[in-house]
Amino acid sequence: MTCKMEGMPTPEPEEDISEEAYSAPLSRDMIFATNDLPMELVNVPEWGGHVYVRTWMGHERDAFDISIEGNTKEERLHSFRARVAVMATCDEAGNLLFSLSDIEALTLKSGVALDRIFEVGKRLNGLGADEQKELVENFADTPSDDSGSN
Repeated sequence: MTCKMEGMPTPEPEEDISEEAYSAPLSRDMIFATNDLPMELVNVPEWGGHVYVRTWMGHERDAFDISIEGNTKEERLHSFRARVAVMATCDEAGNLLFSLSDIEALTLKSGVALDRIFEVGKRLNGLGADEQKELVENFADTPSDDSGSN
């Protein structure tokens, strides 16, 4: 089925794809019944065991975005890995192990251990390189004293 807006040219498809090639339409009940929050076991030998890292719910992703808003670039970079780890590390039932008040303490733990968790957390939560760069650069920075002007 093709939708055409009046006055807009219809783009030519690159190949002829039948309607059967598309997935089935979803109902509200089907969406709510789907477990779309995968988690993965991550071995952390630096801490002597393993943790689980999970996908954020929509409101948790919003909280993550809000939590870095307004901070300076240096503040965002300082705690970025720890913030992702705090907001994604859980037990086997999916219950978060940390609270936001643990971010600073977690920055003092092994960078290698944080990297293990961070890499899984960013993959599960769609934090690609482009998005990380955008999160770090797009929020208002405070001017630094070393701007080179006198």
